[in-house]
Amino acid sequence: MKTRILGILGGIAILLSAASVYAGGDPPKPVKVHGTHACSAINSPITFDGFNFASYNNCTGHDNFGVFNGQEINAYLNIDPSTGVPITGPACTAPDKTAGESYQLEFSEFVDTYNFNNDQIWGYSVNGSICESNTTGSIGGSTVYTILGGAGLFTGATGSVTSNFSPVIGILYYENYPFPPYNLSVGSFTGTGVFGQETATITGTITP
Repeated sequence: MKTRILGILGGIAILLSAASVYAGGDPPKPVKVHGTHACSAINSPITFDGFNFASYNNCTGHDNFGVFNGQEINAYLNIDPSTGVPITGPACTAPDKTAGESYQLEFSEFVDTYNFNNDQIWGYSVNGSICESNTTGSIGGSTVYTILGGAGLFTGATGSVTSNFSPVIGILYYENYPFPPYNLSVGSFTGTGVFGQETATITGTITP
Protein backbone atom coordinates (compact mmCIF):
# COMPACT_ATOMS: atom_id res chain seq x y z
CA MET A 1 0.00 0.00 0.00
CA LYS A 2 1.31 3.35 -0.91
CA THR A 3 1.58 5.61 2.10
CA ARG A 4 0.05 8.89 1.06
CA ILE A 5 1.96 12.12 1.25
CA LEU A 6 -0.36 14.06 3.44
CA GLY A 7 -0.10 17.12 5.54
CA ILE A 8 2.20 19.05 3.22
CA LEU A 9 -0.72 20.74 2.21
CA GLY A 10 -1.43 21.97 4.40
CA GLY A 11 -0.60 23.43 4.70
CA ILE A 12 0.14 25.83 5.86
CA ALA A 13 1.01 28.63 8.45
CA ILE A 14 -1.56 31.42 8.76
CA LEU A 15 -0.75 35.03 7.89
CA LEU A 16 -2.59 37.18 10.35
CA SER A 17 -2.23 40.33 12.36
CA ALA A 18 -4.15 43.29 13.72
CA ALA A 19 -3.79 47.01 13.20
CA SER A 20 -4.19 47.90 16.85
CA VAL A 21 -4.93 46.55 20.30
CA TYR A 22 -8.45 47.07 21.65
CA ALA A 23 -8.15 49.05 24.85
CA GLY A 24 -11.73 50.12 25.48
CA GLY A 25 -14.07 52.46 23.63
CA ASP A 26 -15.45 51.11 20.38
CA PRO A 27 -15.34 47.31 20.06
CA PRO A 28 -12.69 45.86 17.73
CA LYS A 29 -13.65 45.49 14.08
CA PRO A 30 -12.82 42.61 11.73
CA VAL A 31 -9.63 43.20 9.74
CA LYS A 32 -9.28 41.79 6.23
CA VAL A 33 -6.08 39.83 5.76
CA HIS A 34 -4.27 38.87 2.55
CA GLY A 35 -0.77 37.48 2.14
CA THR A 36 1.50 34.67 1.04
CA HIS A 37 3.89 32.20 2.61
CA ALA A 38 6.47 29.61 1.61
CA CYS A 39 7.31 26.51 3.65
CA SER A 40 9.49 23.45 3.81
CA ALA A 41 7.94 20.28 5.23
CA ILE A 42 9.13 17.06 6.81
CA ASN A 43 7.35 14.12 8.42
CA SER A 44 6.33 14.89 12.00
CA PRO A 45 7.04 12.63 15.01
CA ILE A 46 3.59 13.69 16.23
CA THR A 47 0.48 11.92 14.91
CA PHE A 48 -2.99 12.88 16.09
CA ASP A 49 -4.49 9.37 16.04
CA GLY A 50 -1.53 6.96 15.79
CA PHE A 51 -2.48 5.92 12.25
CA ASN A 52 -2.45 8.81 9.80
CA PHE A 53 0.74 10.45 8.58
CA ALA A 54 1.38 14.01 9.79
CA SER A 55 3.83 16.59 8.51
CA TYR A 56 5.64 19.48 10.16
CA ASN A 57 5.85 22.70 8.13
CA ASN A 58 8.38 25.46 8.82
CA CYS A 59 7.30 28.67 7.06
CA THR A 60 8.13 32.31 6.43
CA GLY A 61 5.83 34.85 4.86
CA HIS A 62 4.23 38.24 4.93
CA ASP A 63 0.78 39.80 4.81
CA ASN A 64 -0.60 43.33 4.75
CA PHE A 65 0.53 43.81 8.36
CA GLY A 66 4.05 42.37 8.53
CA VAL A 67 6.54 39.53 8.28
CA PHE A 68 6.22 36.29 10.25
CA ASN A 69 7.68 32.87 10.98
CA GLY A 70 5.23 30.00 11.31
CA GLN A 71 5.05 26.36 12.33
CA GLU A 72 2.27 23.93 11.50
CA ILE A 73 1.37 20.24 11.89
CA ASN A 74 -1.13 18.70 9.43
CA ALA A 75 -2.68 15.26 8.98
CA TYR A 76 -5.05 13.97 6.28
CA LEU A 77 -7.23 10.88 6.43
CA ASN A 78 -5.88 7.99 4.40
CA ILE A 79 -6.43 5.39 7.15
CA ASP A 80 -9.64 4.92 9.14
CA PRO A 81 -8.43 5.39 12.76
CA SER A 82 -11.31 3.28 14.11
CA THR A 83 -10.42 0.22 12.03
CA GLY A 84 -6.91 0.77 10.65
CA VAL A 85 -8.24 0.13 7.14
CA PRO A 86 -6.90 2.30 4.27
CA ILE A 87 -9.30 4.87 2.83
CA THR A 88 -9.59 5.31 -0.92
CA GLY A 89 -10.36 8.93 -1.72
CA PRO A 90 -12.33 10.28 -4.68
CA ALA A 91 -10.50 10.73 -7.98
CA CYS A 92 -9.21 14.24 -8.72
CA THR A 93 -6.84 16.15 -11.00
CA ALA A 94 -3.59 17.38 -9.41
CA PRO A 95 -2.19 20.87 -10.16
CA ASP A 96 0.14 19.44 -12.83
CA LYS A 97 -2.91 17.88 -14.58
CA THR A 98 -2.03 14.29 -13.65
CA ALA A 99 -4.60 11.90 -12.17
CA GLY A 100 -4.79 11.95 -8.42
CA GLU A 101 -6.71 11.05 -5.29
CA SER A 102 -8.50 13.42 -2.89
CA TYR A 103 -8.27 13.27 0.92
CA GLN A 104 -10.04 15.13 3.71
CA LEU A 105 -8.11 16.98 6.40
CA GLU A 106 -8.11 15.20 9.76
CA PHE A 107 -6.60 17.99 11.86
CA SER A 108 -4.20 20.93 11.59
CA GLU A 109 -2.69 23.31 14.13
CA PHE A 110 -0.47 26.36 13.65
CA VAL A 111 1.42 29.11 15.48
CA ASP A 112 2.67 32.27 13.73
CA THR A 113 5.11 34.76 15.27
CA TYR A 114 5.16 38.25 13.73
CA ASN A 115 8.22 40.44 13.25
CA PHE A 116 10.38 38.19 15.43
CA ASN A 117 8.80 39.53 18.63
CA ASN A 118 6.26 38.27 21.16
CA ASP A 119 3.17 38.88 19.01
CA GLN A 120 1.74 35.48 18.12
CA ILE A 121 -1.47 34.06 16.72
CA TRP A 122 -2.66 30.46 16.66
CA GLY A 123 -5.53 28.33 15.46
CA TYR A 124 -6.71 24.98 14.15
CA SER A 125 -8.68 23.37 11.32
CA VAL A 126 -10.77 20.29 10.62
CA ASN A 127 -12.04 21.74 7.33
CA GLY A 128 -9.91 21.12 4.29
CA SER A 129 -8.85 18.70 1.56
CA ILE A 130 -5.99 17.96 -0.82
CA CYS A 131 -5.61 16.40 -4.24
CA GLU A 132 -2.43 14.33 -4.53
CA SER A 133 -1.03 13.08 -7.83
CA ASN A 134 -0.70 9.30 -8.12
CA THR A 135 2.57 9.60 -10.03
CA THR A 136 4.40 12.92 -9.74
CA GLY A 137 4.26 14.31 -6.20
CA SER A 138 2.15 17.32 -7.25
CA ILE A 139 -0.35 18.37 -4.55
CA GLY A 140 -2.96 21.10 -4.29
CA GLY A 141 -5.68 21.95 -1.83
CA SER A 142 -7.38 24.35 0.54
CA THR A 143 -7.76 24.64 4.34
CA VAL A 144 -10.09 26.85 6.39
CA TYR A 145 -8.67 27.78 9.82
CA THR A 146 -10.43 28.95 12.97
CA ILE A 147 -8.47 31.44 15.07
CA LEU A 148 -8.22 30.50 18.75
CA GLY A 149 -6.39 33.58 20.04
CA GLY A 150 -2.84 34.67 20.51
CA ALA A 151 -0.36 36.71 22.54
CA GLY A 152 0.61 40.37 22.48
CA LEU A 153 -1.35 42.15 19.76
CA PHE A 154 -3.45 39.05 19.16
CA THR A 155 -4.63 38.27 22.69
CA GLY A 156 -8.27 37.21 22.41
CA ALA A 157 -8.27 37.30 18.62
CA THR A 158 -11.00 35.50 16.66
CA GLY A 159 -11.63 34.96 12.98
CA SER A 160 -11.41 32.60 10.03
CA VAL A 161 -8.89 32.42 7.19
CA THR A 162 -8.45 30.20 4.14
CA SER A 163 -5.12 28.88 2.88
CA ASN A 164 -5.01 27.95 -0.82
CA PHE A 165 -1.97 25.97 -1.93
CA SER A 166 -0.51 27.10 -5.22
CA PRO A 167 0.43 24.75 -8.09
CA VAL A 168 4.13 24.77 -7.19
CA ILE A 169 3.55 22.68 -4.09
CA GLY A 170 5.24 19.31 -4.32
CA ILE A 171 7.47 16.59 -2.93
CA LEU A 172 11.25 16.59 -3.30
CA TYR A 173 11.75 13.27 -1.51
CA TYR A 174 9.20 10.63 -0.48
CA GLU A 175 9.83 7.29 1.22
CA ASN A 176 12.41 5.29 -0.78
CA TYR A 177 11.73 6.78 -4.20
CA PRO A 178 12.36 10.50 -4.80
CA PHE A 179 10.47 12.58 -7.33
CA PRO A 180 12.44 14.99 -9.56
CA PRO A 181 14.40 17.07 -8.82
CA TYR A 182 16.52 14.74 -6.73
CA ASN A 183 20.08 13.57 -6.16
CA LEU A 184 19.40 9.95 -5.23
CA SER A 185 18.68 7.15 -7.66
CA VAL A 186 15.52 5.14 -7.07
CA GLY A 187 16.16 2.45 -4.48
CA SER A 188 19.51 3.90 -3.38
CA PHE A 189 18.14 4.85 0.04
CA THR A 190 16.07 2.55 2.21
CA GLY A 191 14.87 5.11 4.76
CA THR A 192 11.36 6.39 5.15
CA GLY A 193 9.92 9.87 5.39
CA VAL A 194 9.08 12.89 3.32
CA PHE A 195 10.67 16.23 2.49
CA GLY A 196 8.97 18.83 0.34
CA GLN A 197 7.83 22.42 -0.09
CA GLU A 198 4.77 24.56 -0.55
CA THR A 199 3.62 28.07 -1.28
CA ALA A 200 0.16 29.41 -0.51
CA THR A 201 -2.03 32.47 -0.51
CA ILE A 202 -4.05 33.45 2.58
CA THR A 203 -7.31 35.39 2.73
CA GLY A 204 -9.81 36.01 5.50
CA THR A 205 -10.63 38.20 8.49
CA ILE A 206 -9.52 38.51 12.09
CA THR A 207 -11.06 40.45 14.97
CA PRO A 208 -8.39 41.43 17.53
